[in-house]
Amino acid sequence: MERGQLDTSYQKRFIWIWEGAVAHLPVERRAIVGRERIARRLHHWDQAVEYWRMHERTIAFWWSAPALALRNDIAVTTREPDFAKAVATMIERENLPVRYVFAIEPHVLGHKLTYMPDVVRVFYTLPVHRFVFGPKGYGWTSSAH
Repeated sequence: MERGQLDTSYQKRFIWIWEGAVAHLPVERRAIVGRERIARRLHHWDQAVEYWRMHERTIAFWWSAPALALRNDIAVTTREPDFAKAVATMIERENLPVRYVFAIEPHVLGHKLTYMPDVVRVFYTLPVHRFVFGPKGYGWTSSAH
C-alpha cells in the first residue's frame, strides 16, 4: 500500500459452530438436556446457556498465537437468536477472543459462504453438517466427548 491509497484487504476469519465445536450439553445427564430445553421455552436464555460446557481445546486454540491474528466468530445453528445473544454475553463475561456471535441455520450459512471470501474455515462437529459448508467446512474433534 502506497502513501495515500486505501487498503482493501480484509481480515480472514473462522466461524465456529456453537453446537459441538465450541460447547456441548452433557448428554450423559439427560436431566440437564431437559432443563436446558425448559429454560429456552421459558425464555430464560442466560440460564439455558449456563447448562452448556465449553471445550477446553477450542478455547486453547483461540488463545494460540496464529488464531489471535484471525477473527473468530461463533454461529449458533440450532437455537433461537435470543439464545445467541446470551452466548455473546457469556463470551464477553469470560473475556474470550471472539468478535461476533450470530444465529443462522446451517443451510443458510452454507449458501452465504459463496459470498464470504473472508471466511477461511467453518469448524463443526455434528455429522449432519458434513456436506453443508462445502470446501470451507472442517470437522473439528473435541476431547470432551
